[in-house]
Amino acid sequence: MFDFLVQLKYRKCMDEILNEQSDRAQEDPDLAKALSYLQKTRKLTYLPGEYEKKYKKIKIEVYRDKDGFPFVQFEGKRLYFPKHFSKSWVAYAYRTLMCEQDSESPHCYFSNAFGAPAGGEILLDVGAAEGIISLKYVEQVKRIIIFECSKDWIPALKKTFYPYREKVSIVSKYVSDNSGNDCVRLDDYIVNDTDLDGFNDTYIVKMDIEGAESVALDGSMKLLESRKSKFLVCTYHRPEDAKKFKKLFQSMGYRTQFSMNYMLLGWSVLPNVFGKPSFRKGVIQACPLKEDCNCD
Repeated sequence: MFDFLVQLKYRKCMDEILNEQSDRAQEDPDLAKALSYLQKTRKLTYLPGEYEKKYKKIKIEVYRDKDGFPFVQFEGKRLYFPKHFSKSWVAYAYRTLMCEQDSESPHCYFSNAFGAPAGGEILLDVGAAEGIISLKYVEQVKRIIIFECSKDWIPALKKTFYPYREKVSIVSKYVSDNSGNDCVRLDDYIVNDTDLDGFNDTYIVKMDIEGAESVALDGSMKLLESRKSKFLVCTYHRPEDAKKFKKLFQSMGYRTQFSMNYMLLGWSVLPNVFGKPSFRKGVIQACPLKEDCNCD
């Protein structure tokens, strides 16, 4: 009976989403693609798009090192996961990461218009988790500063970036609008790190911190005002963040654009986290107006 009720609720949710968004989709090609995918598959997913299928059956080889930490080979480098992760869970997590960073995914940070690091930038990876973005660009950038507050990830991150330990710092704190105890403002960190040239350096700031992006940006006003850096900020955790962040960046002299396509949040086992089911833009990309880019 329980399974039947769950399936009934699932189908009802699907029908409500499709019906509520049908009119809006006529003026939004990305939304139309998402609805078409849902209608065809009859499956609720937070990444509704054909690209998702590419990663379903990819075989992932998972290894363990002499200390028992699981890892996968990512572009010729070891990407480690917490020691307690099973091999099957690592494989699932890695497939998800690859799907999220597909060029058509709304969770993809970089795009043709907002390209990968050119060299010489400092990457601030705020909410790194396993650190796949930092690992991907570790050889292109001048330096990486990883901010990750979860104690579970720190040992794995240290293993992943051990070969690059001279250029990668790992900060086990929450990035916020204040500094003290377990928190740090980006502005304060930049001023106090003697290896940095303050706000004269060029930064790429990537943020994915479970809905705390707004307070982290509040603690980054001097960095924003310097208008020398680029920002890649997740907007899907809270329904108002996409419009809020676009307004903030544009008011401070930045071009903005969103990653393509939509994420669908709110239908999962965590409705209280994401609210009512809704389609949301995944990442806002912002660069200073003086930069030669194709943002809006």
